[in-house]
Amino acid sequence: MTVPCIATERLDLEWLAPPLVQTILRGEREENWGEGFPTLGEIKASQWSLLVREDPMTLNPFLAFVIRVRESGLLVGGAGFHSPPRNGSVEIGYGLAPAFQGMGYATEAAIALTRAALLSSAVDHVVAKTDVENLKSKLVLKRVGFVPQDAHETEWRYDRSVVDNFFA
Repeated sequence: MTVPCIATERLDLEWLAPPLVQTILRGEREENWGEGFPTLGEIKASQWSLLVREDPMTLNPFLAFVIRVRESGLLVGGAGFHSPPRNGSVEIGYGLAPAFQGMGYATEAAIALTRAALLSSAVDHVVAKTDVENLKSKLVLKRVGFVPQDAHETEWRYDRSVVDNFFA
């Protein structure tokens, strides 16, 4: 069985597989974990993955992933889909341990997720949600080409019909 992975220029988004889920939920640390990994996001994604009853391979690429920096081999955060597509829409999320923020990794991961989603005929648009005060995440979404859907910039959308430098 091939383990789902989405590769970018500097990152590998690797499926949050059951053995890693168990390690995270037991509170153990591994030597290839960056400072601050796992974050609350990876812990929640691990808990959620225990509830999934479908064969994860049938959901690919709409899975939860961990972010590995290829050069160092360190796990530094998580990214992925909140669920399979529904009614042409799929939601992405991402997060990094604080020590690895500001390096462009979140933008790179968000681009990769958006691209992977739009390769599916089941997806017409990709959405993301941010907290009102999460300026860093809002900047990531703007860089990727998402458009805010509300005055507080908490709901974001990227439509298949959008053509920009990332997907041209």
